[in-house]
Amino acid sequence: MRRRALALFAAVATPAAAQERAAVERALAALVAAPALAGARAGVEVRDLATGEVLAAHDADKGFLPASNMKLIATAVALQTLGPDFTFATRVVAAAAPHDGVVAGDLFLVGDGDPSLGGRPEPDAMAPLRALADQLFAAGVRAVQGRVLGGGRSALHEPYGRGWQWDYLDDDYAAPCAVLNFAENVVEVVVAAGKNDAQPTVRQQPDVGALRCELDVQRAAAATAAALHFARPLRDEWLHVTGTLADDGKEQRLRVAVTDPCAYAARAWLCALRDRGIEVRSGADSLERAGAALPPAPVQLAELRSPPLARLLVPTLEHSINLYAEQLWRTAAVHGGDPRASADCEQFAKSVLQKLGVDVQGMVLADGSGLSRRDLVQPRQLVALLACIHGSDRLRGIEAALPVAGRSGTLHTRLAGNATRDHVRAKTGFVSYVACLSGYVDRPGGAPPLAFAVMLNNFTCETDAAKAAIDGFVERLAVASGWSP
Repeated sequence: MRRRALALFAAVATPAAAQERAAVERALAALVAAPALAGARAGVEVRDLATGEVLAAHDADKGFLPASNMKLIATAVALQTLGPDFTFATRVVAAAAPHDGVVAGDLFLVGDGDPSLGGRPEPDAMAPLRALADQLFAAGVRAVQGRVLGGGRSALHEPYGRGWQWDYLDDDYAAPCAVLNFAENVVEVVVAAGKNDAQPTVRQQPDVGALRCELDVQRAAAATAAALHFARPLRDEWLHVTGTLADDGKEQRLRVAVTDPCAYAARAWLCALRDRGIEVRSGADSLERAGAALPPAPVQLAELRSPPLARLLVPTLEHSINLYAEQLWRTAAVHGGDPRASADCEQFAKSVLQKLGVDVQGMVLADGSGLSRRDLVQPRQLVALLACIHGSDRLRGIEAALPVAGRSGTLHTRLAGNATRDHVRAKTGFVSYVACLSGYVDRPGGAPPLAFAVMLNNFTCETDAAKAAIDGFVERLAVASGWSP
């Protein structure tokens, strides 16, 4: 019935199609000729989802770095494999049941890859760990004789995607992946000027002792702009904060990736237990670093489930959080295959895409987030996937979770004109010298949308100029579709 309706719409719309096509082709010509993009590579395809026709294309069969447009692929593979109702589980286990309120040995916080434990959409990072502590307390547990250890069983032990730059790794957007994650594997470091000529102070949120901070910060006049920087040895817990801090009482915040997610989660879990009144007589650490292993027949003492996958699409796509995309990408491969390395995740993802009808010839899928500079995807492949998503009840949650032009997520300040605001849903993408945007332009009256992919690589203009060129193109698409400028 749906196909018949589309065919009838196509037949009725044919007289206007030539005019729309000509407008789309003019928009593409203007983009390719934009002076700011001189010397850049531009890959574009625009498809009418009412007819399946390609209205305009430029180098659409060439490989481009997709940046975060890669998240369209990762979420499609995850949703197709796991389903919208899939949830992650975080469990508390021990080698034996507690006796007289005491866990005799170690207590294990066991993850299965959940990226959302203490992260978005949770407003309080510690809340889920407190909920687990409440479960233990309600079951009568009052003390742990051994250690608190965090980790789990995982076939994948690669904390970063293939091709991630080493100089990304301190930043929050490049937080490492693990079987047990907490607070998106990021610590917020808050620096404030001391009162009455006191020295500047530093604190961490969540305050669980994940980092050791050293300040070398100078006070400056209140009108001076703050300029703080941080550095640390690669994958070290020492953080050296330098720069100037305005003497106006305003705090400055730095978001820093942790180096050992499982140890970070274990430390936070230890704090939650002690806050609940459960005594822990030894410290906290990760399973791997402590040289420990899970009990062969663990006794489960508590469990927490993540929001369903359909809800996790929002932080993944609307807010473009790399950790979510990486964990969904890896979890799909674990549930659908037998991965031993990220290369196995790539092969699994390609098999899913092929079954969806997307040609994977020439694709290189080095990671799930698009942070890698080894990824290669063609505009026509992204548009084919967008067409699949729009036509599939199982995948359509991806379309709903995309940023809305001028309204939400990474598009809340972009494409805010009359023709595009609320009429465009699209995934942004950016790494150095790369800017992409792929998604849908709605049509007046509820007709099937246009699907588009714009991929700019190797530009040397300012990033804002490249994004402006993309936005100008999409605005012309929206006008061509019938929206008033």
